[in-house]
Amino acid sequence: MEMKKKELIRCGVFLVLLALVFQLLTTIYIPKWYGTWQSTRIVDGFYELPENRVDVVLLGSSQTIMGLSPMELYRQCGIAAYSFGTEEQPLYATYYWLREILRTQKPSVAVLDVNELLHTSGEAAYRKAFDYMKWSRVKWEAVKNHCDRAEDLSLLSYVLPLTNYHSRWDALEAEDFTYLISDKQDPCLGFVAANGTCDFAYAGTPPSPDEEPDPADEEAYCYLLEIIHLCEEENISLLLIKTPRAGWNAGKHNLVAGLAEEYQLPFVDFNDPKLMEAMDFDYARDARDASHLNIYGAEKLGSWLGNYLKEQYDLPSRWEDPDYAYLKELLPLYEMQSQNAKLSTCIEFTDWLEHLEERYTLFFAVNGSPALKRLPEEVLEQLRALGMGTDIVTSGADYGAILQDRQVLAWQAGLGIPELFGTLEDQTSYKLSLIRGENEESGGSASISLANEEFATEGEGIHVVVYDRGLRQVVDAILVDAEEPGLFVHR
Repeated sequence: MEMKKKELIRCGVFLVLLALVFQLLTTIYIPKWYGTWQSTRIVDGFYELPENRVDVVLLGSSQTIMGLSPMELYRQCGIAAYSFGTEEQPLYATYYWLREILRTQKPSVAVLDVNELLHTSGEAAYRKAFDYMKWSRVKWEAVKNHCDRAEDLSLLSYVLPLTNYHSRWDALEAEDFTYLISDKQDPCLGFVAANGTCDFAYAGTPPSPDEEPDPADEEAYCYLLEIIHLCEEENISLLLIKTPRAGWNAGKHNLVAGLAEEYQLPFVDFNDPKLMEAMDFDYARDARDASHLNIYGAEKLGSWLGNYLKEQYDLPSRWEDPDYAYLKELLPLYEMQSQNAKLSTCIEFTDWLEHLEERYTLFFAVNGSPALKRLPEEVLEQLRALGMGTDIVTSGADYGAILQDRQVLAWQAGLGIPELFGTLEDQTSYKLSLIRGENEESGGSASISLANEEFATEGEGIHVVVYDRGLRQVVDAILVDAEEPGLFVHR
């Protein structure tokens, strides 16, 4: 009897260990949907929120991720919000995520970007929405109903994701192994501060009431109605919006406007030329591509939307509310990321230099060139203010330097710099070198590496890598060709 009891205990321990190993492998092998849209971080960040601390939930796909900034609503209007978008999020997933949100939060307003009403989503969009949702009755219903609708979908692959992702072994990266111990809090509360500008001269979509409405995707339409009914049941005010998008048109507007009228919902279309003018919204300057806003556009949208929400829904300000102190604590981190996005959006060197902040450590590698002697005095003055040895640079010598707090931590100059290396205060190692070509025609090369990762941009001229000590990451790496008129920044 005693022997049998020991065997049962050993068997139980073995099964527990096997389950733990299986769960560990599952966590490692599931893709980390970071990249541009940060879908995994947005989901994880939601689960880090204190309960019942969200007054406004922002819903949608990548248009929401880059267009609607909760911290901007807080910074400008004191609104407590969370932006719950995932890449190409189907309205099917939006419906189930709203139900999941309601398990721990009690928002009084839901803002939904309607972009996905017109699109049929691929399987990857459902994976990005559901892979990191915690198991509950909501997730079970979501994945089961999803898989029941198509013969080629496997419910087992959602329940046991390792069966779906086991072949990723040769694509695993460091973040797959460090995920368990990584910080899951999202200082931007579901928003991604995007850089870059675009070439689209889009001035908005003028009203055209006679235009035939575009057709909605069948599934998306069905689940928009489910979202409307859920908000009614939970006494949530639903606001439909469309962020500025160059591909928007009158047919799409009329589809949503008709639905909004039918169900007595407000619809704010930020593609209205009058509204774009009121926000001083310039698509070429305030968007990063044909569909998504950059940090400047998101700030303008946040200012207008924040005031609208305050006026229409009488939302409380949480600036001085001790229960919402976590928002005040997150604000500096958000502002760092916002500033970094603005820096890496600059295209003119003088403008770029003006955006440099005290928390940055700068790594300069300058290929000596007669053209450097012709740098405008304005630029030389900006470089001197950073602590750079401009006399050395304009002499035609190669120059390497690490600048911090407007002082020089280390520097070298000469005909080629074999190596300049060291360690920052946070123990990040760096190595900088400049090697001249065999002749003038072959030019030279620069190398700037931090923590053994190369960041220098290819080409000759002024190389700069910007390291943010506050966030402990490289936030920009540029090259400026001193012989190019206009001194533009290249990345």
